[in-house]
Amino acid sequence: MDAETEAQYVAFVDAALPSLRKLARSATWDSHHADDLVQTTLEKLYVAWPRLTRRDEMPLAYARTTLVRSLVSESRRPWRRRETVAEHLPERAGQDPFGAVDVSVDVMEGLRRLSPRQRLVLYLRHVEDLSVAQTAEAMGCSQGTVKSTTSDAVHALRAALAEGVTTDA
Repeated sequence: MDAETEAQYVAFVDAALPSLRKLARSATWDSHHADDLVQTTLEKLYVAWPRLTRRDEMPLAYARTTLVRSLVSESRRPWRRRETVAEHLPERAGQDPFGAVDVSVDVMEGLRRLSPRQRLVLYLRHVEDLSVAQTAEAMGCSQGTVKSTTSDAVHALRAALAEGVTTDA
Protein backbone atom coordinates (compact mmCIF):
# COMPACT_ATOMS: atom_id res chain seq x y z
CA MET A 1 0.00 0.00 0.00
CA ASP A 2 1.42 3.38 -0.95
CA ALA A 3 1.78 6.24 1.54
CA GLU A 4 -1.22 8.21 0.28
CA THR A 5 -3.56 5.21 0.43
CA GLU A 6 -2.30 4.34 3.90
CA ALA A 7 -2.86 7.93 5.04
CA GLN A 8 -6.46 7.70 3.77
CA TYR A 9 -6.91 4.46 5.71
CA VAL A 10 -5.54 6.00 8.92
CA ALA A 11 -7.81 9.04 8.51
CA PHE A 12 -10.82 6.78 7.97
CA VAL A 13 -9.99 4.67 11.04
CA ASP A 14 -9.64 7.80 13.18
CA ALA A 15 -13.09 8.96 12.06
CA ALA A 16 -14.88 5.58 12.15
CA LEU A 17 -13.37 4.03 15.29
CA PRO A 18 -15.89 5.48 17.79
CA SER A 19 -18.82 4.27 15.69
CA LEU A 20 -17.34 0.79 15.26
CA ARG A 21 -16.59 0.50 18.99
CA LYS A 22 -20.11 1.59 19.85
CA LEU A 23 -21.57 -1.01 17.49
CA ALA A 24 -19.33 -3.77 18.84
CA ARG A 25 -19.96 -2.93 22.49
CA SER A 26 -23.71 -2.78 22.05
CA ALA A 27 -23.66 -6.13 20.27
CA THR A 28 -21.36 -7.99 22.66
CA TRP A 29 -21.87 -6.30 26.06
CA ASP A 30 -18.23 -7.05 26.74
CA SER A 31 -15.72 -4.26 26.18
CA HIS A 32 -12.76 -6.63 25.77
CA HIS A 33 -14.55 -8.83 23.24
CA ALA A 34 -15.80 -5.69 21.47
CA ASP A 35 -12.27 -4.31 21.16
CA ASP A 36 -11.07 -7.64 19.76
CA LEU A 37 -13.92 -7.60 17.27
CA VAL A 38 -13.08 -4.06 16.16
CA GLN A 39 -9.41 -5.05 15.79
CA THR A 40 -10.37 -8.01 13.59
CA THR A 41 -12.58 -5.72 11.51
CA LEU A 42 -9.80 -3.17 11.05
CA GLU A 43 -7.36 -5.90 10.01
CA LYS A 44 -9.77 -7.13 7.33
CA LEU A 45 -10.48 -3.56 6.28
CA TYR A 46 -6.74 -2.85 5.91
CA VAL A 47 -6.37 -5.77 3.51
CA ALA A 48 -9.39 -4.67 1.47
CA TRP A 49 -8.66 -0.92 1.59
CA PRO A 50 -6.90 -0.56 -1.81
CA ARG A 51 -9.78 -2.39 -3.50
CA LEU A 52 -12.38 -0.27 -1.69
CA THR A 53 -10.74 3.01 -2.67
CA ARG A 54 -10.32 1.94 -6.30
CA ARG A 55 -14.03 1.12 -6.63
CA ASP A 56 -15.27 4.14 -4.66
CA GLU A 57 -17.13 1.82 -2.30
CA MET A 58 -18.39 3.00 1.07
CA PRO A 59 -15.79 1.89 3.60
CA LEU A 60 -17.98 2.48 6.68
CA ALA A 61 -20.68 0.18 5.31
CA TYR A 62 -18.01 -2.41 4.51
CA ALA A 63 -16.55 -2.09 8.02
CA ARG A 64 -19.97 -2.45 9.68
CA THR A 65 -20.79 -5.48 7.56
CA THR A 66 -17.41 -7.04 8.33
CA LEU A 67 -17.88 -6.44 12.06
CA VAL A 68 -21.37 -7.95 12.08
CA ARG A 69 -20.34 -10.98 10.05
CA SER A 70 -17.29 -11.53 12.26
CA LEU A 71 -19.54 -11.47 15.33
CA VAL A 72 -22.02 -13.90 13.79
CA SER A 73 -19.18 -16.18 12.69
CA GLU A 74 -17.62 -16.14 16.17
CA SER A 75 -20.94 -16.84 17.86
CA ARG A 76 -21.22 -20.08 15.88
CA ARG A 77 -17.94 -21.40 17.22
CA PRO A 78 -18.28 -23.86 20.12
CA TRP A 79 -15.72 -22.06 22.31
CA ARG A 80 -17.91 -18.93 22.30
CA ARG A 81 -20.91 -20.83 23.65
CA ARG A 82 -20.56 -20.29 27.33
CA GLU A 83 -22.55 -18.49 29.93
CA THR A 84 -21.39 -15.10 31.04
CA VAL A 85 -21.73 -13.94 34.59
CA ALA A 86 -23.87 -10.85 34.95
CA GLU A 87 -22.25 -8.07 36.91
CA HIS A 88 -24.15 -6.80 39.92
CA LEU A 89 -25.04 -3.15 39.92
CA PRO A 90 -23.77 -1.05 42.84
CA GLU A 91 -26.21 0.58 45.23
CA ARG A 92 -27.66 3.83 43.95
CA ALA A 93 -25.87 6.89 45.30
CA GLY A 94 -28.70 9.39 45.36
CA GLN A 95 -32.36 10.05 44.76
CA ASP A 96 -33.69 10.06 41.22
CA PRO A 97 -36.84 12.19 41.31
CA PHE A 98 -37.88 11.31 37.78
CA GLY A 99 -37.23 7.57 37.88
CA ALA A 100 -34.80 7.77 34.95
CA VAL A 101 -32.29 5.49 36.64
CA ASP A 102 -34.91 2.81 37.26
CA VAL A 103 -36.07 2.98 33.66
CA SER A 104 -32.55 2.84 32.23
CA VAL A 105 -31.66 -0.10 34.48
CA ASP A 106 -34.82 -1.89 33.36
CA VAL A 107 -34.03 -1.20 29.70
CA MET A 108 -30.44 -2.42 30.12
CA GLU A 109 -31.64 -5.59 31.84
CA GLY A 110 -34.24 -6.11 29.12
CA LEU A 111 -31.57 -5.73 26.44
CA ARG A 112 -29.32 -8.19 28.27
CA ARG A 113 -32.06 -10.81 28.03
CA LEU A 114 -32.16 -10.54 24.23
CA SER A 115 -30.00 -12.73 22.03
CA PRO A 116 -26.93 -11.10 20.47
CA ARG A 117 -28.65 -11.20 17.08
CA GLN A 118 -31.73 -9.42 18.46
CA ARG A 119 -29.59 -6.75 20.16
CA LEU A 120 -27.63 -6.28 16.96
CA VAL A 121 -30.70 -5.83 14.77
CA LEU A 122 -32.17 -3.32 17.24
CA TYR A 123 -28.88 -1.44 17.31
CA LEU A 124 -28.51 -1.30 13.54
CA ARG A 125 -32.15 -0.32 12.96
CA HIS A 126 -32.69 2.15 15.80
CA VAL A 127 -29.27 3.51 16.80
CA GLU A 128 -27.43 3.45 13.48
CA ASP A 129 -30.76 4.22 11.73
CA LEU A 130 -30.17 1.73 8.92
CA SER A 131 -33.04 0.68 6.68
CA VAL A 132 -34.31 -2.89 6.61
CA ALA A 133 -32.39 -3.50 3.38
CA GLN A 134 -29.15 -2.04 4.76
CA THR A 135 -29.50 -4.05 7.97
CA ALA A 136 -30.15 -7.24 5.99
CA GLU A 137 -27.06 -6.59 3.88
CA ALA A 138 -24.91 -5.89 6.94
CA MET A 139 -26.12 -9.02 8.73
CA GLY A 140 -26.00 -11.24 5.65
CA CYS A 141 -29.65 -12.30 5.86
CA SER A 142 -32.95 -11.58 4.14
CA GLN A 143 -35.09 -8.53 4.75
CA GLY A 144 -37.83 -10.78 6.11
CA THR A 145 -35.41 -12.14 8.71
CA VAL A 146 -34.54 -8.59 9.76
CA LYS A 147 -38.22 -7.71 10.10
CA SER A 148 -39.10 -10.83 12.10
CA THR A 149 -36.01 -10.52 14.32
CA THR A 150 -36.83 -6.86 14.98
CA SER A 151 -40.41 -7.75 15.82
CA ASP A 152 -39.36 -10.59 18.12
CA ALA A 153 -36.76 -8.39 19.83
CA VAL A 154 -39.20 -5.53 20.42
CA HIS A 155 -41.82 -7.97 21.73
CA ALA A 156 -39.28 -9.59 24.09
CA LEU A 157 -38.04 -6.19 25.27
CA ARG A 158 -41.59 -5.02 25.96
CA ALA A 159 -42.30 -8.22 27.89
CA ALA A 160 -39.11 -7.80 29.94
CA LEU A 161 -39.96 -4.17 30.71
CA ALA A 162 -43.53 -5.05 31.66
CA GLU A 163 -42.21 -7.79 33.93
CA GLY A 164 -39.77 -5.35 35.55
CA VAL A 165 -42.49 -2.78 36.13
CA THR A 166 -44.91 -5.26 37.68
CA THR A 167 -42.32 -6.83 39.98
CA ASP A 168 -41.23 -3.40 41.31
CA ALA A 169 -44.78 -2.20 42.01
